[in-house]
Amino acid sequence: MRKANDGFQIYQNSGYDRGSKKRTLVIVNNDITATTHTFSETLAEPFIVDKMSDVYLDSFTTFQAKANTAVDDMAFRITIDDLNIQTGGDGDNYRTIIVPNEATSAGAVTRVHKGRKLNYISCEPPRTLKKISGKITGLGGATIANDAAFQFIMELVFIER
Repeated sequence: MRKANDGFQIYQNSGYDRGSKKRTLVIVNNDITATTHTFSETLAEPFIVDKMSDVYLDSFTTFQAKANTAVDDMAFRITIDDLNIQTGGDGDNYRTIIVPNEATSAGAVTRVHKGRKLNYISCEPPRTLKKISGKITGLGGATIANDAAFQFIMELVFIER
């Protein structure tokens, strides 16, 4: 039987890799209105993906989203043109990120819709990102913005393999 003082670490996870690099890309947007569904953000500086990396959605927060009182507004359907989204699904939900809409009332409300765990999005090859663009709608494809003051913050985490 090994003892803790002979070099054996009792609580150490043998599968944990301390050498992986984790970086966060934060997207803040206020261009989506009741008539537009798309966003395009030029990054302040290039975001360099040095090695093959897994991408996760860390959090998604909105201001002025429609309330989730209708079937088409019960979740956000997000596509990101610059990422190789690898989710399955039927029809329009193929290669999209589905985030439940936590807004229970309309109006000037800030709501964190996804903030409890990392959700896998894609595996990205080494490259440089200079902009991020995509589309955010409700499940039915219509706008999810309550009015022209709609804003969102999306945090993406890149973890090197």
